[in-house]
Amino acid sequence: MGIWDDDVAPARSAFLTIKDLFNFEDGDDRDPVAGDTGRLLLIKPLSSGERQSNMVGGEAYTYVECDVAVLDGPVTEMIPEVPGVVEAFQFSGKTLTSLLLPKLRSGKSVLGRIGAHRPQNFRTVGWHLDPPTEEDFKIAEAFRERMRSEEKAKADKRRGSARAVDPFAAPGDDEGGGAKRAAAPWNRG
Repeated sequence: MGIWDDDVAPARSAFLTIKDLFNFEDGDDRDPVAGDTGRLLLIKPLSSGERQSNMVGGEAYTYVECDVAVLDGPVTEMIPEVPGVVEAFQFSGKTLTSLLLPKLRSGKSVLGRIGAHRPQNFRTVGWHLDPPTEEDFKIAEAFRERMRSEEKAKADKRRGSARAVDPFAAPGDDEGGGAKRAAAPWNRG
């Protein structure tokens, strides 16, 4: 059996773009126009940075790296699960980065629908987040509740399997009460 005999995912020649976060079906190659509204996104800023534009004479620009929960819209090759999470997506553009940078500093997430606008004196479309509706808040809360449940189940499973093989367990440390040990240093506080 060689190293290539297992299931190997094919490499993609494409990469996820902000247009994929919009709301287009696979194969729809049109550009959004001003006023178009797309998918509902729950965005958690993680970090920011600056890079040099690859355009001739281009200036440096700021980007914000985020985990993005895509909460509605079609399933596509690039967004294979809805709702689903896109990790480490980098947003750029002054409108979006000016919205996301303060949230990065405060540790808060942003909820909104990706929207298109045409900035003055630009040939390309710009991106912004439209404010969420009451229904959007309900969708986001249901998603967050599902994620909390899944995380709790994973943590419970880890604790259960760790308890079964804990070489430091003293008699009576399990559910019946009994002796209590001091919390590990990383769990104190």
